[in-house]
Amino acid sequence: MTGGRIARAAALPARILFPEGLVLGALLALPLFPAALAFLQPRGPQILALIVTAGTVLGWRFARGRLVHGLLVLVAAAAVPLLPDATPARSMATMLVPLAIAVLALLPDRGILTRGGLRRTGALIVLSGAVLLLAELRPAVESDALSSLTFSALGKTLGAPMVAFAAALLALATLAVATRAAPARGAFWATAGVLAAHLGHPGGAPYLMAAAGLVLVVATVEDAYALAYRDALTGLPSRRALDELLERTGRRFVVAMVDVDHFKAFNDRHGHDVGDQVLRMVASRLKRTGGGGRAFRYGGEEFTVVFRGRSMEDVTPHLDALRASIQAAEFVIRSPDRPKKKPRPVLPSRRPLKKLSVTVSIGAATRGDRSSPAAEALKAADAALYRAKDSGRNRVVASG
Repeated sequence: MTGGRIARAAALPARILFPEGLVLGALLALPLFPAALAFLQPRGPQILALIVTAGTVLGWRFARGRLVHGLLVLVAAAAVPLLPDATPARSMATMLVPLAIAVLALLPDRGILTRGGLRRTGALIVLSGAVLLLAELRPAVESDALSSLTFSALGKTLGAPMVAFAAALLALATLAVATRAAPARGAFWATAGVLAAHLGHPGGAPYLMAAAGLVLVVATVEDAYALAYRDALTGLPSRRALDELLERTGRRFVVAMVDVDHFKAFNDRHGHDVGDQVLRMVASRLKRTGGGGRAFRYGGEEFTVVFRGRSMEDVTPHLDALRASIQAAEFVIRSPDRPKKKPRPVLPSRRPLKKLSVTVSIGAATRGDRSSPAAEALKAADAALYRAKDSGRNRVVASG
């Protein structure tokens, strides 16, 4: 396994845990302390109402129907313990709650007051009403197929249907595959909170549903942050993130402007799809910049790399290694009929592969004086970039 793969594997638990998993863990730990339990448990309904209200306002303001619908499901989940024991209704409700959270997370967000959003709201209300109606019209026989399916060894201890546990585990397994996306990650940990309620966590159902709701709110904020501060095409932080980093950086730093050579020719000759492929390839190399460099998408075919607390002598070898790695990369134009996922086994292409040579020009500048504006270093790096392009491209030029 290469160093890059090891780093990505080590970062995976952090992506799954942070921040939603840590938030849920802290909220689940609070009721384990007697004083906190005495305070939280009787106030569970009020805490749930507060979280649902705040989350609904946030979802309405930013058109996040997935959040509002998820909170609606959690309110229904908090009412599950109020249903009669050993009825098909309780078994069905316990089973449907985690599945509903998972489905909402994986489906596209249709907003709230849109036709699709209202349709989903109506479906959830009808589903909840059907479960309550089943509770009223249950047969006289107290046992049924769903409630009788309990773990033989754990049924008496847990008191929950096996179907419900299977549904929760299925939802968790499905969401675990997509935990890199904030909505799926939030739904994963919200489902874990619902499961904790079914397992008899001392916090009580209302408090645990409030905890799960807060996790969904945090995931929504994380998703909004990613949209505002991360470039959708390349996955790199955007120019807004770069501007804020430069404003916060008080000590010396080196900033480098990276421009794809002859990028307009790529677009004109091969189309914008190929241009996008080039940008993604370059971004993937920029993510691996050594020397502590942090890459950003500046705009168009331009990127920026910031080295905090470094001198030009420190970073020049890393910039030249970056330039050389992009030049050495074997860029193959994807065939229009190529599948998105690599087939197994890989079949040989029937068409000759088109390979392109991609190079970049880099201009770098240093900010060594705290009194000088950070934007001045960016302008100096841009001027150095133009000198690199005027002198033949595919090279690194330092300012001054």
